[in-house]
Amino acid sequence: MTDPSIPLPPSTPAAPREEGPASASVSSPSGDLLPGQPYAAPLTPLDVQHREFATGLRGYRKGDVRAYLAEVAQALEAGLRERAQLNQRLLEAQRQIQEYKDAEDELRRTVVAAERIGHELKEQARQEAALTLQDAQNRAALLSETARTREQEALSRHEARLRELEATFSVRRAQLEALYQTQEHELENRARERSGALEREFSARYADLSGRLSAAHAEYAQFMSQYRAVSQAFAQAANTHLLPDAAELPHRQIAEGKPQAPSGPAPLSPEVAAVHIEEQRFS
Repeated sequence: MTDPSIPLPPSTPAAPREEGPASASVSSPSGDLLPGQPYAAPLTPLDVQHREFATGLRGYRKGDVRAYLAEVAQALEAGLRERAQLNQRLLEAQRQIQEYKDAEDELRRTVVAAERIGHELKEQARQEAALTLQDAQNRAALLSETARTREQEALSRHEARLRELEATFSVRRAQLEALYQTQEHELENRARERSGALEREFSARYADLSGRLSAAHAEYAQFMSQYRAVSQAFAQAANTHLLPDAAELPHRQIAEGKPQAPSGPAPLSPEVAAVHIEEQRFS
């Protein structure tokens, strides 16, 4: 650093810089103009480093001046770089603000369009709901009328079928009654015929048995007559051979008609036994 007590040498007047109108903007290192600043040629670090000053008798040391100018050039370069960065950030911020404004406008237009579309959709949904309700009511009325018509048709078919079944049942009942009466007459006729046949068979068998019984009685009477004759003949033969009177023989008692002590059941002929068996069957 230079001593502030040492006066600076008189500087060589710098070349005048051209300035534009007061309302012009200063151009940034990137070439953009800053609003609200007068236009002037930018001072670069190279200008500071190569600045020449006039020499005097008691002037500053050139080394110190050059070192100071180098520091000023570095500071100026850093300031210009920072200024360029700030300008770049400012431009980026302005661009983002413009994008935000555009996005806000787009969002506002989108919201307005969404509200308009929402109202349109609500109105369309209301109209569609009204049309759907009207269509449903019409379909319900049509279905109700169709159901009533089908119910009437089904009831008519059912009544017709019922009358047909009643007629068929009446005819079938009459046929069954006629068949029952016919079969009943046939059974009665068969029963009468069977009863007559049994009566005739019984009469024939009864007559046969009666005849056989009469024949058996006649045979029995003939047998008894023959037996009595044999007994009388035997009695006569006994009297001829002088049998004792005290010892009366059975054949003599029979011939004289006296009762005889039973000595056991008399044997029956096969005809008499058959007659007794038939009498037991019909008793």
